[in-house]
Amino acid sequence: MAKDTPLTGPDAAEAVWAARAVQTAWAARPLEERLRPVAALRADLGRRPGEAVAALGIGSGADETAARAEALSAQVVPLADACAFLQRSAEDLLAPRRPEGEGRPGWLAGVELEVVREPLGVVLVIAPSNYPLFLPGVQVIQALAAGNAVLLKPGSGGTAAARWLASRLEAGGLPRGVLTVLPEDPAHARRAVRLGVDKVVLTGSADTGAELLAALAPKLTPATLELSGNDALVALAGADPDTVVDALAFGLRLNRSATCIAPRRALIHESLYDRVERGLARALAAWGEDESEPDIATGAESGANAGAGGVVDPVAAAGADAAGDAAVDAGADGDTAARRRRLSHRQAEEEHRADRLVDAALRGGGHLLRPAPDGAAQSSSIPGGALPGPRPRVVVGAPWDAELRAAALFAPVATLDPVADADEAVQRANASPYGLGASVFGGASEARVVAGRLKAGVVTVNDLIVPTADPRLPFGGRGLSGFGVTRGAEGLLEMTAPKAVAVRRLPGVLTRRFARPHRHFEPNLPEDEALFQAWLAVAHGGSLGSRLAAVPGLVRALVARGRAGRLRDQRQREAEASPVSNPSQTSDTSHPSPQTDLREETS
Repeated sequence: MAKDTPLTGPDAAEAVWAARAVQTAWAARPLEERLRPVAALRADLGRRPGEAVAALGIGSGADETAARAEALSAQVVPLADACAFLQRSAEDLLAPRRPEGEGRPGWLAGVELEVVREPLGVVLVIAPSNYPLFLPGVQVIQALAAGNAVLLKPGSGGTAAARWLASRLEAGGLPRGVLTVLPEDPAHARRAVRLGVDKVVLTGSADTGAELLAALAPKLTPATLELSGNDALVALAGADPDTVVDALAFGLRLNRSATCIAPRRALIHESLYDRVERGLARALAAWGEDESEPDIATGAESGANAGAGGVVDPVAAAGADAAGDAAVDAGADGDTAARRRRLSHRQAEEEHRADRLVDAALRGGGHLLRPAPDGAAQSSSIPGGALPGPRPRVVVGAPWDAELRAAALFAPVATLDPVADADEAVQRANASPYGLGASVFGGASEARVVAGRLKAGVVTVNDLIVPTADPRLPFGGRGLSGFGVTRGAEGLLEMTAPKAVAVRRLPGVLTRRFARPHRHFEPNLPEDEALFQAWLAVAHGGSLGSRLAAVPGLVRALVARGRAGRLRDQRQREAEASPVSNPSQTSDTSHPSPQTDLREETS
């Protein structure tokens, strides 16, 4: 799609109204038609992955080979897999469910149940700045497949990726207006919420989630919140120390550690701790020299990251501007350069916040893990001689109440501590107010047990981050990490509203005279109390023997209730057949006096 296509930049009000105007017709299309744009997107990702990578602002130069490979593996491949998952599974997941008679209460015999999934209407997707194609992409295609119209508000620097996603879906047959890309300014998302959408899916910080919930409260608009993380990595006694070191280095390196489920708190069994610490010190040397190496004795920062309070250091900010200027000098287009400049500013802000938290932890008694001198050789096999980005900072021995341990960071920072056993590891891991993800390394059986004890939405065992890209896996958190899930079958169903339809089968012509399917419409009789008590004893009265012993009581109650019902029916018929001269003197015949009952019984 050409760049001048008016796909982005609409007024929020126009976008909401346009989405409502087309959503009903979109939802009415067969699922097969709604999946065609998804299939087209999948094919484009397979045939022209370079276009998707370029939309992420990654250049084509030799110096960005590693960045392109990471973008393909972390965003393009998982999004294509998510498309394939929908093509395979959406029909079964969205099909009406008709429970069989087994499990239906006996007193509801003759009632058939159907549960259908209906689209919510207009879904607002508020995307993050990290993974600007994969994370919102999955949410968008799931919402569209379910029959919703979507408003996509990109994160900082994410407009190009959102534009590319929308253009590919429209080229695959998505009607104009079903998906609209809003400007990045959060004010547009706020206005859409005020105007009224039917659901919001937010990937962002806990603070943003709280602000959003307050805005949604007046209209009780539902939301799925995928929020910040502060993940623990637990290494049990049976773990392989080298694998643990590799996992920590990978988690701190991936996407410059701007990953919500990156390891931030490494809890290592004391029998492995020294080996892991030494191995991680060697791994840190692969990043080369760090321009902001702190004074270990005092914890004072020097260099580009120095600063105080919550203000971004002007040196760091100047470096962020330089990143955008360098992109222009290298031949990047204006959108790419602008995205890099915005992301660099954001990284500078996040790294400055990390500086403050690390500095406080160091002043509280912790120290930074120094790169091992003998680890420099590891960088010799790396193109360019060293890993890109700032060297991760690993804080050893930080106070247990340090703010760093409870912070959600998008910077390459982690704490490293020994633990005595699995119980202590679980206690420490669950002490965080966040509960997005966690990882456990060790023997499979013990690791599974520990995984079940961790308060997190997703736990990987003997692996880190990568398995969560499985399109079948629901992803979401607990606590300050939000609620609800995206991705997987559960994520697709969250884009729908369940509707239950209960159908009473009516009697046929031959049985209509005798069948009474609507006895519950009639006023209760005194005998109904005993009948329901007897039914409860037979249906739910404990052991099989106790329930069988209650059967005679149920039979007696049924006989008594039947007799009372026939008497009432008889009196009703007599009342209808006898003309009454003064209706005001008639009495209620639905509850006869005891004397009348006695006469009826005697006759």
